[in-house]
Amino acid sequence: MSKLAEAAGEQFDFVDASPKEPVKAQVPAPQAAPPPPMESSAINLPSAVDTSVSAPVPTYLPMGEEAQMLSQWATMVAASPYYQKAGGKAGILSMWLAAKELGIPPMSALNGGLYYVQGQVTMSARMMNTLIRQRGHSINKIQGTAEVCHLRGKRRDNGDVAESVFTMKQAVAAGLTKNPVWKSYPERMLFNRALSNLAKDLFADCIGTAYVEGELDDIPMNASASSNEISSEVQAFIDKHNLLDEDSEMSKFIDRIASTLSKDRRQVIEDAASDEKKFLDSFENYKKKKK
Repeated sequence: MSKLAEAAGEQFDFVDASPKEPVKAQVPAPQAAPPPPMESSAINLPSAVDTSVSAPVPTYLPMGEEAQMLSQWATMVAASPYYQKAGGKAGILSMWLAAKELGIPPMSALNGGLYYVQGQVTMSARMMNTLIRQRGHSINKIQGTAEVCHLRGKRRDNGDVAESVFTMKQAVAAGLTKNPVWKSYPERMLFNRALSNLAKDLFADCIGTAYVEGELDDIPMNASASSNEISSEVQAFIDKHNLLDEDSEMSKFIDRIASTLSKDRRQVIEDAASDEKKFLDSFENYKKKKK
């Protein structure tokens, strides 16, 4: 008997029914049928049953021979030249387990559906969009330009509606546009962020805890994600001093502060807006020292 069979026997209290010597026929006492196995639409990982409760409790972690097989596959895939940036064996296993929970086929996860960034699994906007629509929910683009993306989502099950707006002003204030891809594909990047926020608010059951592609690239390792909302005071400060122009002298001064203090650009701008006089005095001293 294999180790997997032994483990199953212990879990369900199975008894070896093959007699070693003739015995009298006995009528077994009626027993409840075991619960059906959990179905898997992606990686074929086993499901465990907790016999202390009446209903089966699924687990998405592989066990026994299944775990060994999954580990061997991850080792082979990690050695392939096509997946050198997938985070190694650990990254591939993490993506496959996340894919299992979300119902994503394993190779779809590896081939652009999921990514392994800063020790976390992130999801492509295309995969996020696919999962939401596969469940019958809808997403409509109200506006999509290089300056703003406005999305409206509606759930199929209960009719709940939510909207998400992400603007280039928000991206600049958060320091996201330092990444060259924001300047090359502004409409796509704005859509990704608007979609991510909408999915977290309205379709969290579809995407789990995944970040959208590129989101973790914009978050420093020692910083946590913060709200994308900008107060009216901060927005007025940005407009007043033309901080959307990243080549202006004041913008460069803000970048210098952010680099020196290990803060993100948005935090520096918010601090400056909270004490504008002090900030402007510092800026004037900075300009004098440059001369």
